[in-house]
Amino acid sequence: MKPSPTGVILPIQYLRGVAALMVAWHHGVGQLPGLEAHFPLRFGTSGVDLFFVISGFIMVMTTAGKSVTPGSFIARRLIRVAPLYWVLTLALVAVILVAPSLFRTTVLTPASLAQSLLFIPHLSPSHAGMIWPVLVPGWTLNYEMFFYALFAASLAFRHRLAVLVATLATLVAAGYVLGPFANPIARTYTDPILLEFAAGAVIGHLWIAGRLNLPIPVSLIGALIGAALLVLRDAPPLANYTQLLGA
Repeated sequence: MKPSPTGVILPIQYLRGVAALMVAWHHGVGQLPGLEAHFPLRFGTSGVDLFFVISGFIMVMTTAGKSVTPGSFIARRLIRVAPLYWVLTLALVAVILVAPSLFRTTVLTPASLAQSLLFIPHLSPSHAGMIWPVLVPGWTLNYEMFFYALFAASLAFRHRLAVLVATLATLVAAGYVLGPFANPIARTYTDPILLEFAAGAVIGHLWIAGRLNLPIPVSLIGALIGAALLVLRDAPPLANYTQLLGA
């Protein structure tokens, strides 16, 4: 896996495409009444997990061997991610205010809007028990921005990867020992999903060190096993297959 002449690692771009298709699949199936509960390949939610692993990998790759300060790193990530998210969030708010009849179940509050724009996890006033921003898909960015903050802090250390992985592992361990937390911030930032960023960062480090130059057959077997695990993770019970087939 080598960068292209433009510096882009093409296999990672392909994986991003796969992850995006998985998420689109998940939301598409969810829009069809009765189908989501019985569909044999209900694996779309794993696309988000794949995105998080890729994010950890990319952060390591883009900073390896470079003198990057925490401030400059955070600034670049904010410029890359925040503006479009803010525009889309405010556009949704405008539509809600202009045509509230289209969003009868949506509750919009100043606090929720402010927390959404600042990437602060909070309980949604519209969806009971859910830690969602105004623009619901933005929940993933709450995790991304937190990871960016931790990664930026790790840049101040010589052994940045060890510090990053240890911090993420400690947070998740705290969630297991002290949780579950009622506070949405504590619940979010101790979620085991954080380990996916750590996994991506470790993979990036191993790739840079040249320890992932595996034979093609081994790589293919690993890819097949990974794909199977993604499918099985969200697969419905066996009984749902028989219902779908009318058995």
